[in-house]
Amino acid sequence: MIPENTINPFEPGAGKVPPVFPGREREQYQFMQCVKRLEHNIAPSRDIIICAPRGNGKTALLTWLERETSRQAANNIDVIDVTPDEINTIPELINILTPSGRKSSLLGRLEGSIKATAPAGLTGLPADTGITAKLNPEQQVAFTTVTAALTQCCLRKPILLLVDEAHNLAQPVAQALLNASQKTRTKAPFLLVMAGTPGLRNHLSAINATFWERNDILQPGLLTREDAYKAIAEPLETFQVTHEQDILKNIAQDSQGYPYFTQLWGEKLFSRLQLQQAGHINREIAQLAAKDIRDAQQIFYQGRYDSIERLELIPAATAVAERYAQQAILDQGQLEEILNTVTLPAGHTIKTAREALVNEGYIWRADPADQKVFHPGIPSLMAYIKTQAPALSTLRINQGD
Repeated sequence: MIPENTINPFEPGAGKVPPVFPGREREQYQFMQCVKRLEHNIAPSRDIIICAPRGNGKTALLTWLERETSRQAANNIDVIDVTPDEINTIPELINILTPSGRKSSLLGRLEGSIKATAPAGLTGLPADTGITAKLNPEQQVAFTTVTAALTQCCLRKPILLLVDEAHNLAQPVAQALLNASQKTRTKAPFLLVMAGTPGLRNHLSAINATFWERNDILQPGLLTREDAYKAIAEPLETFQVTHEQDILKNIAQDSQGYPYFTQLWGEKLFSRLQLQQAGHINREIAQLAAKDIRDAQQIFYQGRYDSIERLELIPAATAVAERYAQQAILDQGQLEEILNTVTLPAGHTIKTAREALVNEGYIWRADPADQKVFHPGIPSLMAYIKTQAPALSTLRINQGD
């Protein structure tokens, strides 16, 4: 029996590290290899980009990395954790990166250089023709100033910079940061880790950031059934909770391996055990928790539905869901064939509709090696949209894109 005053260890949706974190060993290993290099004043050869739909644990991975770095190398590495709201402009980025004693000179240099920039080019700034060739004069100033700030700080002490929700980064900031990171890593120990929704790839592709696609791109996906089982069962076992194995296996299957749902199941089971003053998960406890889960899922699904509806893409999402009910994955040709059968909102082509569904995390390119294969973001969300949307028979055929 779990004491009434015990704190629930499951915190779904909070971006915190789960009490047990299975299925992310590869990402964790890669993170710690980079941390070891920074500890020895060696820059990792590439930055890390994490792309996945919401609820797959991107923020939890960043939190885990920050925690482990602070635990193992707090005296040797500066960890800076930011969101796009904190670095909307280049001066704000420099302000985050630079000790107070150097801020005024660097910001003054930035302001003065922009004012002095002429169409013919820049003077008084270090040249880097490999990167700056693609940049306009103002972008060159941003690149060289951010590079100077980063390099000087990292030569004093290695920096690990974590940027969550990076798909919302202002393009000038994202461009300067990625370009400056590439240059800084040739001279000083620095690592940039960005995390965002699948739309992050499209966001970064739209800017002149040199070789960003050559960075390590991690795409944490759905958990295996075994890992989903561990994520729910093992934290409960630390409280001496027992369970009927077939019941918990069914619960793990119901979560579909979606990390947010595994944590939601853990939270609701823990709460029901506390309320019922029970120490064993039987069918009754599971059914009570299931009711709590369905209520929470309905709110979650409706939020996602509303987001797609604002894009006027419910007919497209419904048609896609119908096909996924018949097959597990779709290639780009199949997806575009489906989108060609529905009326798309004004201003949308088949390509832009496809990418809008990707940006929403409704579908995503789960395999980094094959960007023309699409998986459902959350299979059960598709089932919900099918039940809520108008019947496909009422949709008009689109005559072109």
